[in-house]
Amino acid sequence: MKKRIFLYVVFPMLALTVAITSCKSDDELTAEPHSELLNVEKAITMTASQTEYAINVKADCHWTVNVEKAPDSTLTEWADLTVQPLSGDGNGTIVVLTSQNTSTRERAALLTLTTAGGLREIVNVRQTLGGGAINVHTRSMNFLAEPTESQTFTISSNDKWQILGLDACNWLHLSKLNGNSGINNITVTADEIQDDVDRNITITAALVSGEGSQDILITQNGKAFINLSVDPAEVQPFPGYGGEREFTVKCNAAWRIYLPEASRQWLHIEPEQGVGDGTFRIFCEPNESEIERPTVVIVTAGTRNPQQVNLFINQYSRDQGQEPGPDVTPDNGDNPNPRLSPTKHNDKDE
Repeated sequence: MKKRIFLYVVFPMLALTVAITSCKSDDELTAEPHSELLNVEKAITMTASQTEYAINVKADCHWTVNVEKAPDSTLTEWADLTVQPLSGDGNGTIVVLTSQNTSTRERAALLTLTTAGGLREIVNVRQTLGGGAINVHTRSMNFLAEPTESQTFTISSNDKWQILGLDACNWLHLSKLNGNSGINNITVTADEIQDDVDRNITITAALVSGEGSQDILITQNGKAFINLSVDPAEVQPFPGYGGEREFTVKCNAAWRIYLPEASRQWLHIEPEQGVGDGTFRIFCEPNESEIERPTVVIVTAGTRNPQQVNLFINQYSRDQGQEPGPDVTPDNGDNPNPRLSPTKHNDKDE
């Protein structure tokens, strides 16, 4: 009897145990307990002039980053905010990159870090208005030797600004030299360069308050080649009584005239410099000595590969010419024999 009771009790219990075990999945039978780790700063604040911020990530799993707009609609939209990298494995660093805050309000955004297991961390990022901030979107520009069009750069600021560094520059022209907060577009034009050497200038966009500034480098290419010619290239001698001559310059750049200092007592040139095609005149004083006096007039253009024309000048002595009287035409270089003026009279022969 006791044996029957034992069998009635034991067999149902064994059947229940088998049934319960068979309901569990293989994963449940083999799974090991595991928990993900993800930890970052919950909030960071950047100053108006700060352009990057590093955030340390503590994790033992894969994570991704998503940049979202801050829910506070009163803040300025943060359009140029970027994060690098956007994903990682385990411990790492993400860097927040942006420009200076040149708006009139703070900026904010949310960084959401998520793991495969569903963990989430949110980082509140803010950039303060702080002090004055200014940003120039184009920091350099280059012009050809003969510019065909203007160029533009943009200034963003949260305060009044001004352009510095143009006082000694006469070849560069800006549409604005000062302005108020916000976004300002400045048009830049450059004059044609008159030399074969490059030129450059660094100007500064600065807040009037002195709290911030940025430089802009502007360069211009020199001319590829210089052309220079002077007509006439051969100069007839000046008569003893002096005279004047006119010369024509053909040039695609600025030109200059050099005269030995000792010759300036009796030879004068007007003008001594010019730009492009032009003319100049040489004035010769009477020669009171009994000897001829020579000199050289040098016309040059260009710096890197200078071009030069030498005009050899000679004036006869006083015995080879006389002061022109009422019937004497002053020498202008047309007389093929300036030793004797065509209308000159000699009293000794009369």
